[in-house]
Amino acid sequence: MAYVFYDFETTGRNAYHDQIIRFAALRADSDFQPLEHFEVSCRLLDSVVPCPAHMRSLLVPIAQLENPTLPTHYAMVREIQQRLSAWSPAVFLSKDAISFGELAFRQALYKTIHNPYLTNTNNNCRSDVTRLVQATFAHTPNAIAIPLSNDNRADFDLERVADANGFAATLPRGPMRAVHACLFLCRLIETRSPEIWSMFMRFAKKASVDNFVRSERIFALSDVYNSRAYRWLVTVLCENPDNPSEFLVYNLGVDPERLAMYSDAQLDFCISQQFPRPLRRLKSNGCPMLAYPDDFPFPLPDGVAMAEIESRAELLHSDSKLRERLTATFWALNPKPEPSEHVEHQIYDGFFQRPDEKRMAAFHDALTWSQRYMIANTFQDVRLRTLALRLIHAEDSSVMAGADRLTHDRELAHRVGGVDMGTPWRNLPWAIRELDKFSASANQQEATVLAGHRARMQARLDVARSILV
Repeated sequence: MAYVFYDFETTGRNAYHDQIIRFAALRADSDFQPLEHFEVSCRLLDSVVPCPAHMRSLLVPIAQLENPTLPTHYAMVREIQQRLSAWSPAVFLSKDAISFGELAFRQALYKTIHNPYLTNTNNNCRSDVTRLVQATFAHTPNAIAIPLSNDNRADFDLERVADANGFAATLPRGPMRAVHACLFLCRLIETRSPEIWSMFMRFAKKASVDNFVRSERIFALSDVYNSRAYRWLVTVLCENPDNPSEFLVYNLGVDPERLAMYSDAQLDFCISQQFPRPLRRLKSNGCPMLAYPDDFPFPLPDGVAMAEIESRAELLHSDSKLRERLTATFWALNPKPEPSEHVEHQIYDGFFQRPDEKRMAAFHDALTWSQRYMIANTFQDVRLRTLALRLIHAEDSSVMAGADRLTHDRELAHRVGGVDMGTPWRNLPWAIRELDKFSASANQQEATVLAGHRARMQARLDVARSILV
């Protein structure tokens, strides 16, 4: 199977409300030899307020985001979707996929009326190169060099890791350089630590994780927090009743007999604040670092013998009352989030039904925005109808009925004008204040970029306020 490496730049780090502005991808064969490259940029959406700190870091001028020769956001995502679909089936690899990248990419597809699960459906699977590097650091620390940050912590920025290991690409800073850095690191790890590469490719498939954790009574789970590697021997207690992709596992380094003697208050404290915590979530679609107990040997916790580890696992699986008390306490301390009123946060509130999937295809096949407007109003799923109408308002609001257009004009003005407090997205008044704070410490190049953004933001704010009068 081929590999597809991808990366992108965004207007900020809010996966639900920021926007991809530049995207790069590379398709490689099973020997990591590049076959095709793809890169595309787009204009800024009026509904998105860029993060001032992010624009300062990237030095993205407002003129670049408003270049009329660039495609719109919809046109860019449409092109990305078509190219990546043509490259499928494949293993999709990117940096920070689990913590940010995949969430932001899914939002781009979702908001443009595409299937958001492109990278893990139709025989595709995905993985996270950052977590691959962290797994190598945790299990075979001498396989690759990991640079240190200014505070002497392991630095997992992939381009800096690649540079520390001899990455010599002369590409300019940007998504395509990051893509080549990811490819370089995967090839390096596959050569120097093949057991890690094999493990990670196996568990890139959700079904493989599900089968492994259900069939193994005891297994090793690893992770990296605050630049330190942690490894535990665990056993599965149950599946999350609200999420079939999540398991609750018990850290066998903690004696369950001790927890059985705790009062309810003591158990609450132990589960929520004790370190190491006895209970952890394991997401089968989150690139977990899993291994058999004999793989990558490490000292057992506090010198506990393996026989004792096995005894603890047996107790947890035979004592249903203890197991039910532990799981009930955990779910009570970690309740299911309340449904969100914001459509962006409803992405995981169920799959689209087949009739609406046909309407999605017809929406993209339509030749005019007038035709798409007609289709948008027929979606049965309120999420799709809401997103489609927003998309049409952004692309060609002239095709909308007058009252409908006015409603969306005011909604957009509310969104960016800072009228509604406590919303999860950025607004213009806040961003302008942040830009003014940065101006005092900015160098000349930064000041020029920030001044351009401030002028554009003020103009947009004036328009929003005029609509809301």
